[in-house]
Amino acid sequence: MDKRNNERERSAAEGLAREQARQEAFWIRYLYRVNSREELKRWANKLRYMRFCRAYGGHSNDGDRLLAAISVPSRERLEAVCEVLGIALLPMRPRRENEAFSFFEIKKYPDLRQPGHAEIARVPVYVWVHRDRLTISVSDPDDRYSVKESTVSAVAERVEPLLRELADLLIDPPQNDRNCICPQQHPELFRS
Repeated sequence: MDKRNNERERSAAEGLAREQARQEAFWIRYLYRVNSREELKRWANKLRYMRFCRAYGGHSNDGDRLLAAISVPSRERLEAVCEVLGIALLPMRPRRENEAFSFFEIKKYPDLRQPGHAEIARVPVYVWVHRDRLTISVSDPDDRYSVKESTVSAVAERVEPLLRELADLLIDPPQNDRNCICPQQHPELFRS
């Protein structure tokens, strides 16, 4: 009886190990399907503040992007960060009584409109204010689902110098999961 239980347990463990290996191989193929390991390593070492984030894919309708997150715990900090980045915070028209929340208002500051599509240093970006952070997302201007070498170069040359001024407020990683190419998740890509 013990021998059969041990065999079943060993067989189950081996099956689980095979499935985990299969899933890991699938993930690695997905991660490097569009951009090679060498390219992601080059980008990881070229960018200091923004991180390449691989799309979740499937039905989420997201795309690959460069991402940065900045801590904005107060309205004053939000305004100061937007001033450094050259992002205009526009007012929302006041809500009428019993009017539903607008997707475009900043929930924490309902009198302000979400920046959304904007430009930072002549680079098209997407900016969103969350409860305690502001995120900056950049993808290729001609294909919002991808990031290309020209996108990385533009961000490195024009956006990152502004982010340097905000370095002590940056949240790194901006997205803490394996889809984010950051030292915490993919240290092998940050080694020389």
